[in-house]
This record gives sequence, C-alpha cells and structure tokens, in this order.
Amino acid sequence: MRSSLTVEPDIETDAANMTHQPDSEVLQLIETVQAEVDSLGEELETVQAENQQLHLQLGNSESEGESLKQELVEVRSQLETVQAENEALKTNQPATEFEPLEASELLNRLKANPKKASASLADIEALLEMMRISAPKGK
Repeated sequence: MRSSLTVEPDIETDAANMTHQPDSEVLQLIETVQAEVDSLGEELETVQAENQQLHLQLGNSESEGESLKQELVEVRSQLETVQAENEALKTNQPATEFEPLEASELLNRLKANPKKASASLADIEALLEMMRISAPKGK
C-alpha cells in the first residue's frame, strides 16, 4: 500500500491575484526559452537584412549584366558596319599598280630639273630595282 504525500510549493500571489512560483524550474525554463527566442528573433532579423541586401546586389548584377549584353550587341553591330564599309571601300577603289618609268625617262626628267642632279643612268636603274623589290606583291 502506498501512501501519498503532498508537498506544497512556495506560492506567491501578486496584486492581481496571479499565482507565481519564483523558485520553480518551470519559470527558469520559460525565461531561458524566452531569451533564446529573443536571440533567435534578432538573428533572424539580421539574416533577413543580409538576404535583402543580397537580393538588391543580385538585382543590380543582373541589371548590369543585361546592360553589358546590350552594349556588346551594339558594339558588334558597329563592328559589322565598319567592316562592311571597309569592304565597300576596297571594292570601290580601283586597283592601282605602280608602273615606274623607264630609267632613261627618269634620268631625262632629273636632268631637266634646274638644280642639276648628279645621278647616272646606273644610279636610276639601281633605284628602280630597289623599288620593284620593295613593292608589295599582288598589286
């Protein structure tokens, strides 16, 4: 047979007839849990603020990326236009080939110059040969 003992805890009553048990483990647990909840609430606010900042940065990065893509499209279009203009200029210009005068003709023109040059026919022929060697091929 079991006997039951009842232990009365320390009970306080405040002005509103509310019963308090200040030394109870339950009150300490509630205070600990409330402090943890408050701490987690503050941490949540911090994380939400960081999250909002990251969303703003992401939006800015996406906007900047779109802007750079548009700029790239414009630059490519300009490049194509310039290349087409360059090609048109190449095809519209007649191909000019350098046809040097004969060495004797150059010598006669040089002698006709009032300043009297001292070049010989051999000098003129050597100059013409150098010009032919240095002239670009295919033109």
